[in-house]
Amino acid sequence: MPLISVKELERRVGDNYQSEVAIKSITESALQEYLNPKREYDVFLCHSSVDEPTIRRLNFWLETVLGLNVFVDWIEMPLLDRANVTSETAKILRDVMKRSKTLLYAFSENSPNSTWMPWELGFSDGLNKRIAIAPISYYEGVNDGFEGQEYLGLYPYVIIQDSTRERRELWVHDPYNHSKYVIFESWQRGLEPYFH
Repeated sequence: MPLISVKELERRVGDNYQSEVAIKSITESALQEYLNPKREYDVFLCHSSVDEPTIRRLNFWLETVLGLNVFVDWIEMPLLDRANVTSETAKILRDVMKRSKTLLYAFSENSPNSTWMPWELGFSDGLNKRIAIAPISYYEGVNDGFEGQEYLGLYPYVIIQDSTRERRELWVHDPYNHSKYVIFESWQRGLEPYFH
């Protein structure tokens, strides 16, 4: 059961994400479309900006293979200044998290240094949103579950795994029993991981 391997994402996505998922050019007026209270997202992808190349590939895979509508701040809203913690940036992110069905917390070795990640996780948890950890591995062959760092072990985690539909799928695993899991789309609709 591999976690989300950077090497596997590189093999599967390659450089396609650069041509097909270019950063959107957002003007001040176009920003209003993204702030539209009717615009919803399947996934708010919480991540460290240091992991940008991996996040681009993961975003591409989630959108093109799984057909999910994913929010990545610097792709959707490049004018948003995440380098500085401001009340305006926090207000925009709160609004988008409220309109997102789930939060995927892309945990990597860079995550502990992120200013925003713990705040986004806490805010989404306070909203009782569906939250799962997406453990990013820079090493091939890492498997056998995700133990989490401190409070991250409280949340289910996702892995990329083969499915019966002859493609790779995203599966959500119970944090306390790695034998209990469910496909991401079903978990997103409220089904909890179960024994198979």
